Amino acid sequence: MEVFKDLPGPKLDLILHSPGGQAEATDSLVNYMRSKYDDVRVFVPLAAMSAATMSALAADRIVMGKHSQLGPVDPQVPSSGNLVPASALVRQFRQVSDECAKDASRPSAWLPTLQQY
Repeated sequence: MEVFKDLPGPKLDLILHSPGGQAEATDSLVNYMRSKYDDVRVFVPLAAMSAATMSALAADRIVMGKHSQLGPVDPQVPSSGNLVPASALVRQFRQVSDECAKDASRPSAWLPTLQQY
């Protein structure tokens, strides 16, 4: 955001090469960028992975070369001192929901797992 604050608009060209980062930071950065610039073009010279892919997808246009690549978006959330894929949490909550719907006694078995979230 410090870099963007003094750049004139309404257009922005952004060179993006990154292994990724935190989804929350990317969300804040993209919201700030989009509030300042009406037209955003992202150049990916080599790689924009995970959270950087999300930044690239927030642009109006993405310019890539023959060897450029966007990576999969794999949001991670903190859990018990570790980063856990958000998709794993979603799968686990679906499993809890399905098991509890079938057997009313199951919620107590899942309580220790649910308390960590």
